[in-house]
Amino acid sequence: MPRLPLALALLAVAAPAAAQSVSAAWPGSIVDALQDRGYRATLTTDDYGDPKIESGTNGVTFSIYFYGCDDAGAQCRDLQFSAGFDMPDGLSHVSANSWNAEMLMGRVWLDDDMDPFLNHYVVGVDGMSRRAFDRLLDGWDGAVSDFTSYIDW
Repeated sequence: MPRLPLALALLAVAAPAAAQSVSAAWPGSIVDALQDRGYRATLTTDDYGDPKIESGTNGVTFSIYFYGCDDAGAQCRDLQFSAGFDMPDGLSHVSANSWNAEMLMGRVWLDDDMDPFLNHYVVGVDGMSRRAFDRLLDGWDGAVSDFTSYIDW
């Protein structure tokens, strides 16, 4: 008989802990975490049928792509934050390489028109604490802000 109250007590403790984590396998948990921080967050799908979140920070639209998903676009494991910048004259390879050499968060690559894309890949987002996710968002915000200053956006 004493086992039932103990099991119920453990469930009561586990539920709030689970609610305070995010997982790429549960895109809604990431939407909730973004919205709790005041971001807009719209869950859609990408061209491959995998989840994708559209959001924004500092006046810049960005997407969160899901990777390592199964064939049905579920049970994803990793995330990539990505923001693109359509620049009239593009960005030079020298400027992109300088950014990448000096900055820890936010890798830049250039498309065929020399327009820069700022990306940040996150491996193993499975049960990440909300506190750790908030730190990730703070870092992403900082990278986007720093990059927009870097390119005079």
